[in-house]
Amino acid sequence: MVGLVIYISVSIGALRTSLTPLEHETLDLRQEAIRVFAAGNVLIAGCLLGVLLMQVRVSLARWMSASWLLTTLLWLLLSTGRAGVCTEADRESPQGI
Repeated sequence: MVGLVIYISVSIGALRTSLTPLEHETLDLRQEAIRVFAAGNVLIAGCLLGVLLMQVRVSLARWMSASWLLTTLLWLLLSTGRAGVCTEADRESPQGI
């Protein structure tokens, strides 16, 4: 949303000034419009980079959560002796595992 606001408020005006200048707009004013346009593009790129970093953070959090869950489950299975190994009690009772 911020990128759209920057584009509408800065980039469109700067493009109009640099591409189709009016008679009273000098070369210096057109160069300044190009500088403003470039600065607006840098701000938009910063916003997009921020969104990308937030998406990476969410994906990393999901991966870490799944990894923690699997590690905890494996630790519980190993500590209780239920990690796919049948005990004598399991062999004697039909509902053992």
